[in-house]
Amino acid sequence: MGIVASLSTVTDAQLILNDGEERNAKAEHLVLIHNRNGNDVLAVCRTAVGSNENLSIGGFSPGIAYARLGKHPSNAKEYYAFMLDVLGDVSKGKLQQNKTVLAPGSDVELFEDADNPMSYLGISQGSALKRALIDLPEHIIVAKKRGNNSQIDQIEGSCHLFSEIWSPSGEAVD
Repeated sequence: MGIVASLSTVTDAQLILNDGEERNAKAEHLVLIHNRNGNDVLAVCRTAVGSNENLSIGGFSPGIAYARLGKHPSNAKEYYAFMLDVLGDVSKGKLQQNKTVLAPGSDVELFEDADNPMSYLGISQGSALKRALIDLPEHIIVAKKRGNNSQIDQIEGSCHLFSEIWSPSGEAVD
């Protein structure tokens, strides 16, 4: 899918996408970073950016001149990137805190439909949502509680971490 860019940290990094991958990568997709510093790290794609130096605003350039004429300049200096938020180290088969800096140039791969990244969290497909809420780190899923009871009435937003989302009663919901 791509590689980790410079200025990566223990908790986040930028992903430079391989040519053509901008069509496949989406915000909230889970990825696996094969850290060159020796561990595998689970991360989620957040904000995306597309850049073409020929179309930079701030000074007149041949690229700007082409754009003003309704033409497209060269895309030789174009790239796409995603900000990655680290969820944790999964080298030992389960999610743990990542304590190793992400090395620039580390390979990043997108999970395929057949993969089950939730297994790193101790959740198999079809697990009840209540169990998922107990096992997941709190920043991964957002739930809404209504009133003073302890029942969860509604799931806020979408979560690509689940191939199926389950209601508090244990039924699948869309």
